[in-house]
Amino acid sequence: MEQIIRTQRPLTGVIRQLRPSDLPRFAEHLLRLDDQSRRDRFNGLTHDGFLQAYAERSFHEGATVIGYVEGDKVLAAAELHERAEESEPTAEIAFSVEREIQHRGIGGRLFQRLVAQARGLATSGCR
Repeated sequence: MEQIIRTQRPLTGVIRQLRPSDLPRFAEHLLRLDDQSRRDRFNGLTHDGFLQAYAERSFHEGATVIGYVEGDKVLAAAELHERAEESEPTAEIAFSVEREIQHRGIGGRLFQRLVAQARGLATSGCR
């Protein structure tokens, strides 16, 4: 039996906070997610119009979005959405990683960065 060895391309991107000017890149990332990744991220099927509107809401409603960016493409993202209606500072987090770079530690790195960001918000007194 012949064994097939797949080589993974090196990860050459950076993890950084996405700015409102990154909205098109974030939306394109969400639109590139395959069906299973969309279900995993949004807990069900989604259509392209929903994803575009979601990306816009994320930036207009003040969510913190951290992305893994290679060149001019966002290939993964972690989001921190404040739950302003709660009396105690509360937030929800979400992750999306495109299929070709899944299982390479990007989600964990995004999580660490998001936790650091959340701690910074908590210690600065911002809500």
